[in-house]
Amino acid sequence: MALLLQAADEMLFAETVRGELEFGCRFRAPPASPVLDIAGAVEFFGFDGLEHHSPWELSQGGRQRLALVALLVGAPGVLVLDEPTTGQDADHMRSFLRLLNRVRVHTGLTVVTVTHDIRGLASRAARVVLLGEGRVRLDGPAREVFARTGELARWGVLAPPLARLQTGLLGPATGDVLLSVEDVATAVGERKEIPA
Repeated sequence: MALLLQAADEMLFAETVRGELEFGCRFRAPPASPVLDIAGAVEFFGFDGLEHHSPWELSQGGRQRLALVALLVGAPGVLVLDEPTTGQDADHMRSFLRLLNRVRVHTGLTVVTVTHDIRGLASRAARVVLLGEGRVRLDGPAREVFARTGELARWGVLAPPLARLQTGLLGPATGDVLLSVEDVATAVGERKEIPA
């Protein structure tokens, strides 16, 4: 298991990008089936030509990607992300979430995200577990959990806007909700008649 801290900068300490990627390999046996080797990681994450640069010459997003890729060369089976979108504007958040999806598809990793910020994550999550006062309060497919807007609100979680809109229009008995604009547009386009 690998953990990407919320403060990813605190995970970086090598003098070069390549040194950061090689560090973990020096202190453990090479994995039998690495998620990514160093050369593959450099190419996949766009660090070509930057291997000998200092990590501190990278943008904040670049340093976050470097901390992530340094974990992935260690062949984890599960990647845990602690508040990965904190402090990011909408464009950077979407870019990082697209990258995570590419990583998941490319590697087959299980990705667990711990967050208070569900923007952008709601439509990408296969499963949502809501914790409150140290106990599991809701657990299930994202479409079902986010349909329970009242229960979410009771635990201080604001459901995604599309979920709130659908439950507002259809009522709280909605079993599940659509979580992407594309899914809603498709569903509306497929309806031949809208009930009064």
